[in-house]
Amino acid sequence: SGMQSSLIDGLSRVRNLRVTSKVSTLPFRQSGGSLIDVALKLGVARILEGTVLRNDGRVSIALRMHDAEKDRQVWSARFEDDVENIMFIQAKAVQEVANQVRVQLGPEEREHFASARPVNAEAYNAFLKGVFHVERFNPEDIRSAARHFEWAAEIDPEFALAHWGLGKLCLFQAQIGMLTPEQAHAQCLPPVLKALELDPFLPEAHFGLAGILTWHQFDWKAARPHWERAIELSPSYAEAHIFYSHYLGIIGELDKSKEHAELAVELDPNNPFTLGLYGVQLSMCDEFEKALDIAERALSMAPGYAFAYRARLLAHIGLGNEEEVIQVVADIIRSVDNTEIADVFESTYRNNGFEATMLWDADRLSQVYESKGIPAFDIAFSYNLGGDYESAIDWLEIAAERSDPNLPYMFAFIRGPDIRQNPRFIALLERIGLDYWAANSGAGVVQR
Repeated sequence: SGMQSSLIDGLSRVRNLRVTSKVSTLPFRQSGGSLIDVALKLGVARILEGTVLRNDGRVSIALRMHDAEKDRQVWSARFEDDVENIMFIQAKAVQEVANQVRVQLGPEEREHFASARPVNAEAYNAFLKGVFHVERFNPEDIRSAARHFEWAAEIDPEFALAHWGLGKLCLFQAQIGMLTPEQAHAQCLPPVLKALELDPFLPEAHFGLAGILTWHQFDWKAARPHWERAIELSPSYAEAHIFYSHYLGIIGELDKSKEHAELAVELDPNNPFTLGLYGVQLSMCDEFEKALDIAERALSMAPGYAFAYRARLLAHIGLGNEEEVIQVVADIIRSVDNTEIADVFESTYRNNGFEATMLWDADRLSQVYESKGIPAFDIAFSYNLGGDYESAIDWLEIAAERSDPNLPYMFAFIRGPDIRQNPRFIALLERIGLDYWAANSGAGVVQR
């Protein structure tokens, strides 16, 4: 699994190739469908199959290329060397694939592939295991990934990918609430900077730095060149495109945001992670019906998936569907094993109505804010839906002081003319540099 990720990452760095991401290929591994059917569903012209064998310190990669339109194999090759030369093997394989589809490599691409260096076999194996676990995106696997990435960096301190793995892991931990904003600020940046120092051409490291500058430091100007550099180095990097679309939405470039979001889905059509983030992006642009469709599609692939729940929640809020908002919030509460609280939440709604329920939720969260590390932004969100706008802004200001990574989405999550036209709300938008949204905070709906 990790080797498949590495080969796809390598192919994604060829500018004149469009490469479907790994996750979107997984449903077809044992589907039994014809190559033509698979190709149509993925939107590709050729399919690359491969096997990896490792034995006594040697590794062998066998590749087979199929022409989807003709439904036949058109090329095959085997690449073999010592495990420590795995980077050379991958570089050779990627260059040969490019040759087979008659794609010319540019000077920077040739320089990158020529710069492959030997790696410690044990460190690389640990890195691949870390990649496998971190992509599963749940607390248990996140902890497993941490052990593998830390071991890889300890074995080979000069291994850039190991440091990037630690940086990506840290960002994921912060996003799902396993780290406080303060912990994320202290822990996420050093490994990303180390990876960039060891390999300035590593797109993942530019992506990581752009993410930190965007969601942890709110430095929109400094983030942009790293977003653009990550995509320049790896044009088929679907994850970079979808998060760049969020960055563009945050700074108010909505048309360009939509362009990169759609490209991400084209590159990664069967990944609930990408789809969930696309649903959020659509709600940022007030395309609520489409956002809801995308969220439901993501949840059908991965029931209980966090980002898809967020997309569904935003869509129902935008559409004014109060009962559905209650249900989604209850589902989110249950997803973190709080079934009893979810039951009380739903009972409160039946007995007291929507606003009273959201105020009950806001009060509940504020009481355990410190002890359970509840994000201030989440408390502001509930107070806003409960109609207590001053309390909502109080908590948004706390979120700003703590650099809560959800705060850049305040214009998408915090809705309603009463709060959006509040001078304190507008001042906070201006304070964190969201000038576009401050200028349009009273507009209500942004049409695109």
